[in-house]
Amino acid sequence: MKKKFFSLYFLLILSGINSYSAFAASRPADFISSFILDDSIPRTPSRFPVSKTSVETYEDLYQLPPADLKTPENVHTDIEYDPQTNCYVMRTKVGDMNVSTPFMLTANEYQDYSLQKSMQEYYREKNAENFAKGDTEFDFLDMQFNVQALDKVFGPGGVRLKTSGSMSLTLSFVTNKVDNPALMKSARKSSYFNFDEKIQAAIQASVGTKVNFSMTYNTDASFDFDAQKMTLTYDGDEDQIIQSIEGGNISMTTGSSLIRGGTSLFGLKTTLQFGKLTVTGLVSQQETDSKTVSSKGGSQTSEFEISIDSYDQNRHFFLSHYFRDNYDQFIARLPYITSGVTINRIE
Repeated sequence: MKKKFFSLYFLLILSGINSYSAFAASRPADFISSFILDDSIPRTPSRFPVSKTSVETYEDLYQLPPADLKTPENVHTDIEYDPQTNCYVMRTKVGDMNVSTPFMLTANEYQDYSLQKSMQEYYREKNAENFAKGDTEFDFLDMQFNVQALDKVFGPGGVRLKTSGSMSLTLSFVTNKVDNPALMKSARKSSYFNFDEKIQAAIQASVGTKVNFSMTYNTDASFDFDAQKMTLTYDGDEDQIIQSIEGGNISMTTGSSLIRGGTSLFGLKTTLQFGKLTVTGLVSQQETDSKTVSSKGGSQTSEFEISIDSYDQNRHFFLSHYFRDNYDQFIARLPYITSGVTINRIE
């Protein structure tokens, strides 16, 4: 019974296909229109709109979807001028057959449409030329933009941002087991996740030839102040009063031995020039401390000063008032201590 039922169902499908094929061969226009122009068929709106194959409203002419496939080659749109109505008739065809209702445009509407379409084709050709040359190829790690308004203030060169570095992340699961009878059984085994990340990144940015910005981040740095550094500088022209402005991690160097400079500073530094007079101003916080150590005979020596009253401070204690009250009597016959008490263990 199953085999007969399957054969009968298959024959019904073939007969249906043959009937639709005969209908399409006899009346191809009606067959296509029944699928394209039938408004009774429910349509589910798409999440991402695409351009329509045939124009139905005036807004469809200017619809620019973000992503869409190309129209098939056999589908084309013809525009003809109708002198009787002084309008332009737009027809969408597949080969020589109309697949939609003709759409009419006035003279002004057609003029706006042709201008918009010519501008789109012009920019499309320019983008294709630039892409073929490779001049404006977008690189996320090395971006450059030309802003003509900024060239007058910061010099030529535009805005440039360059990023470099590496990042690694290590994930592990650690289990420790200690067979120690002194510990509880539940405390002899411990498991935990271990994350180890290493980041080495550098960002270089510039605006023209006068403004520069740099930032580095390194998790393997030996000192905390070297882990992250950031500097923003502005370099003026030779004949300007403001020669330079620095912000972030800066350093102070002097040409005189009377005034010591500083390194690893975080703040603001500016250099001004008034004729032959140069003024350097600095407001910062020092993140390091300098120490001097000398060695002699294989050992390090360093000089220090300490007052007598604080030499033995917080080093010796009395265990009770009994020892404090009889202290002078017990040490009267040094080096023999006559307290009569021997302490073997203290907890």
